[in-house]
Amino acid sequence: MKTEKASVENSAQEAKIFKKISDEISERIKTLREMGISEIEINALISQNQELSRVTITKSHRIILRDFDFMEIKLEPLAKSVFLLFLAHPEGIYFKNLPEYKKELIKIYSRLSNRDDLGAIRKSIDFLTDPTSNSINEKCSRIKEAFRSRLDKVVAINYYITGPAAGLKRITLDRDLVEYE
Repeated sequence: MKTEKASVENSAQEAKIFKKISDEISERIKTLREMGISEIEINALISQNQELSRVTITKSHRIILRDFDFMEIKLEPLAKSVFLLFLAHPEGIYFKNLPEYKKELIKIYSRLSNRDDLGAIRKSIDFLTDPTSNSINEKCSRIKEAFRSRLDKVVAINYYITGPAAGLKRITLDRDLVEYE
């Protein structure tokens, strides 16, 4: 009888502690929102407690999540070029500044695409970096969908390009988890 009473008391104590911590977390999240921190950034912060996988970019430019049973994330060459560009720039990139990255994108896309025509490659990159086109947003959506279709959304957010509208866009994944063959 004493053990049942102790068990009930322990459960009640645990429930009080859980409620207190839950309220504290809710209050801190509210404070972050008031400071202007986006939901994306808050979710990325929360997901830091989730197990993340190392990403290996193979010599053949495959994207492999090593710790998730060597899962491959498949992207078409132009979207993969955007992903690799942002992976190479942990500080982030403003979409409005993408024209400054044309040479780097051309170099990446040339390695990934089956195209031999440098003019066609440049035309694709020009369209991608054109501030009046929606191409960069479309590629980011494809990248996001590729990760979210294979991973829990709380984990996936670490692997795709995020950021506020007209703000700095970046992949939040810790670069210590990125390996290149």
